[in-house]
Amino acid sequence: MTALILQHVPLKDRLASARVCKTWAEAAALATSSIKRSALSGAKLPGLQSWLQQHGRHLTSLELSVHAARNTVLQLPDLRQLRSLELACCQLQLQSVAHRQRTRSAARSPVVLLPHLTALELGCFVLSTPSTLLQLTRVTTLRSLKLDGIEITAKLQQRPKQLSHALSAVLQCNTQLTQLHVSGLVLEDAALGALSSLQQLQECWVGVCDGRVQGSWRACEGAGSTSANLLSGLPPSLTSLSIDEGRPSFDGTMTHVTLPRQLLQLTRLQQVMLDKARFCPSALASMTQLQQLHLDTCSWVGDAAAGAAAGDQLSQGVAALLAAVGQMLQLESLYVEGLWQGASLNSPDVPVQSYSALTASTCLQRLSLSVADAGPLPLGAVWGCMDTAFMAIERGV
Repeated sequence: MTALILQHVPLKDRLASARVCKTWAEAAALATSSIKRSALSGAKLPGLQSWLQQHGRHLTSLELSVHAARNTVLQLPDLRQLRSLELACCQLQLQSVAHRQRTRSAARSPVVLLPHLTALELGCFVLSTPSTLLQLTRVTTLRSLKLDGIEITAKLQQRPKQLSHALSAVLQCNTQLTQLHVSGLVLEDAALGALSSLQQLQECWVGVCDGRVQGSWRACEGAGSTSANLLSGLPPSLTSLSIDEGRPSFDGTMTHVTLPRQLLQLTRLQQVMLDKARFCPSALASMTQLQQLHLDTCSWVGDAAAGAAAGDQLSQGVAALLAAVGQMLQLESLYVEGLWQGASLNSPDVPVQSYSALTASTCLQRLSLSVADAGPLPLGAVWGCMDTAFMAIERGV
């Protein structure tokens, strides 16, 4: 009865009631299956840790944002019923791992931690050692993994392959993932190869970097592009694919991700978002079921024969892109912004009537284009096909 009453008591007062007596502590624990705290001060974090250690065994959801230094650490006990964990502005340290490190009992077999955890989101924290990621290999039941806004120390930036191998190990221990978001942490060869083992993956959002670049992300422009072979094993279960360069926003280098020339296995894709990527326009031709296509600061690998002039390659790229888009009859949103290396949608060598492909889909609701000169686009035909759509055509400088 006490537990039922405490369910209607504000969380702060309910947690405080655990100090009244043993009975109230048990009742408060039974009444608390979810904790959500935003802007929690660092001074109050030890108190919450203590409560979780003593009374958190019934907790199924923990969402915590800490208002403190970004190297603040939450030592989380092995909460056996926890299903969802979201932690921002704070490092996660699984308590059992910390205890094992202190006792140096490395000879014992590793045990699975948080055995019911299916959703894990860690954001806005400082990563200084690969072990922070490697501890997550003890969690093997994840369906959703999000690592966002990670700040990597300068020392660790010099060891990108160690980070990639650590993330690869985590992915290999969680092959049931359906959702993967990695932002701020660069995927190289090992981690990209591990993606092929995620045969249930539906939503993939990753940052990719050229694994051949020496000395962290800060390499000179034009140092090369990530091998397309590293992305050729993307699982056919994907419905949403978002790939960007994977560098911090303050890094001005432009080593592009390169996609394979063909991705025939991705027949279920409904959304493709590419940022600072190199792609072959004809590779999109098989993605006729797309509902959203967003290309931001991209360039393309031409299909032209060796020795073709640069202008011819650009024209052929535009023509191939328009031909692919013209087959996407379920397309709801088309966004093309800031094509790289002088590429532009409005090529004088492409027949004007080819641009009607931009509005071939009767489902189109949003069309946003950035072009150097809007003149060649058949604007009258475009508007006629978009009675209920929003359209933005931005003139380049």
